[in-house]
Amino acid sequence: SGKFHQRPRQFQLTFIDVGFGEAIAVQTPAGTNMLINAGARKWDWHNRDGLADRWDDGRRTVAPFFLNQGIKTLDLLALQSVQPQRSGGMAYITDQFVVRRAVGPLPAETLSPPGEELTPGRFIAALQDEYYSRNARQDWFQNDFYHNWERWWTELERNNIPYERPHRGQLIYSETNRTSDGPVEFKVYALNPPEQPQFTDNGADNQSLVLRLEYGDVSFLLPGDIREEAQQEIISLSLQFVQADVLAVPGSGIRESSYNPSFIEAVDPHYVVLSSSDRIELRRTRWGSVVREFSNMVGQNWRRYAARFPQERLFFTQQDNAVILRSDGQTVTAEAFGRGAAGVSAEGADVTQTGW
Repeated sequence: SGKFHQRPRQFQLTFIDVGFGEAIAVQTPAGTNMLINAGARKWDWHNRDGLADRWDDGRRTVAPFFLNQGIKTLDLLALQSVQPQRSGGMAYITDQFVVRRAVGPLPAETLSPPGEELTPGRFIAALQDEYYSRNARQDWFQNDFYHNWERWWTELERNNIPYERPHRGQLIYSETNRTSDGPVEFKVYALNPPEQPQFTDNGADNQSLVLRLEYGDVSFLLPGDIREEAQQEIISLSLQFVQADVLAVPGSGIRESSYNPSFIEAVDPHYVVLSSSDRIELRRTRWGSVVREFSNMVGQNWRRYAARFPQERLFFTQQDNAVILRSDGQTVTAEAFGRGAAGVSAEGADVTQTGW
């Protein structure tokens, strides 16, 4: 690459365009780098279309984003839910980068008690989800859910990376940034899951790790895949935690609950980012009709948000590509690569090709 990593002068949060899915890079003036989610991964072991070894968003899109800047260490790696559009690239990133800490939505003590190994049964127990329990033997569940987690878990253990599941109200990370305007605090909080999750429906999604990032007076709410039940719990928290300047659309836009007027009103965001695509390619999955339903719902939810927010405050990675939000701790600005700003595509790049 030949480029040296330049610390951003401002706090920077980037929604990396991974198609259907989500990957969010966080970079601070103090030199901290974080990754939240890592996109999807194709699991077709038969490699019928020749894409199985390349369709890993962690490898083809997320890793080059950091490596092209000379960044090889991640101070925090966070997975918000077990959904494959977030978890697929995690194993590759964990293998290729120096990762200081990892956080995720499932408790380590359930997944692999001391001296014990992760098993499909323990994974199912940790999910607390009736639907996935019933479908635990299905190919799509084994490959898109369990094996994504298993690959990540293996890399965390192999590299001795500390992992924990944060709980509601926990301060996960904090630092002080020295700027020309004086010190600016950066903090990351967990707003979900509760310490003892007991959701009646959709346990896996509702256990999503909901993150609130604060840089000075500016805040970002990243809700993962939470549905109505967990959204309602978030709404009932103190306004100082719920209201945010930037909101990521829950559930990658594929759920009815991705557009919840009462949740949106409580957050009262200035900017909204839908990190997804309604062009979900059928060859990426075996879900068939379910995928068509997802695609239709993404488009429908996009139209709902577009009716509520003006174009300059609403972003959709499918048409805007990467979306970068920058803050000095007092204000926040948004820039979309697909709206005329110059951008470099890392599509198809491999770590071995970046020169780092």
